[in-house]
Formats: sequence, C-alpha cells, structure tokens
Amino acid sequence: MIQNLVRSRFSPIPPPPYHLSHMDTTPIYQFSAPKGDFLQPPPPSTPITTPGYQLCPGQIAMVREQSFGGLERESPYLHLREFEQLCGCLVISGMPGEALRWLLFPFSLTGNAKAWYNLAVGKAEGSSQALKNSLCLHFFRKTRLSIYDVRYSRSGKGEGNPWEQRGHALGV
Repeated sequence: MIQNLVRSRFSPIPPPPYHLSHMDTTPIYQFSAPKGDFLQPPPPSTPITTPGYQLCPGQIAMVREQSFGGLERESPYLHLREFEQLCGCLVISGMPGEALRWLLFPFSLTGNAKAWYNLAVGKAEGSSQALKNSLCLHFFRKTRLSIYDVRYSRSGKGEGNPWEQRGHALGV
C-alpha cells in the first residue's frame, strides 16, 4: 500500500512540450568562448621593432612566482618594485623594456588583481604608467593611508608631497 502511494506521488515527469528541431543548434561553448580582440591585451604604447618575438615559458614562470592577488596583506607598491627588478633582468632583442613589462604584467596577477586588470587594461590605452597608477589607487587600502598620515604627522615629517612620503614609508 505504501509502495502504491509513493509511486503515485512520484510519477515520471512528462516530456517537454517543444521539439528539438525548433531549438538553436549552436553548441553552448561557442557562446561563452572569447573571440578575437579579447584573447590578447591591447598593444603597448612603445612600438616593438622586432619582426617576431616569443615570451618563453621560463620568463612567464619567473613572473608568476612573484604574483600579486590584491589581498589585504599585499602591497601593490612592493609588487611593482619586485616586478620592475625582475623585468630589468629580461631582454628580448628589438623589444623596448617598457613593451616587455606591458606584455608580462598580466602574468604577475592572480585573483582579484587579475579581475581588476581585465577591467583596467582598456582604460590604460597601452600606457604601463597609467596601469601602475590605477593598480596602486585600487589596491592600496584607505586604512593604510590613515596609518601613514598619523605616523608622519607625529614624526614632524608631514610636510611636502604626501604621495612621496607614503611611498617612502613603504620603501618604494
């Protein structure tokens, strides 16, 4: 008797009222895959004069070892300083250092910082300096600014350019 009750309550679901012949036959992965312009970052502002170049996997791996994720405990200033030091050791014939840094920079980001990069790279218009400024403004926490303001006002060093003072306090 219980089995009959269970069977009647959980009867099979009737088939949908539509036919597959009326549906779009485009595979779902074609709707979600990025195409063309979204696969590569915009070109750097400094021209690359070499007819062909390749970023070696070793170069990318070195940059990824010193990644920045945008976490509270991470400093964008320290990340940029380490990134600049690393890129200063890398050379590709016919490519200015500025262009190399522009191409390697996205590989140094993870998590929230990578999501920020995907939104900010178009606004930078190929300028790595604009991208660096945007990174620091976005990820340098306001709570840290107030701490540095208090330190400098107490120490008597609160005169001059406050951005230079804050960068100096961070060792940048």
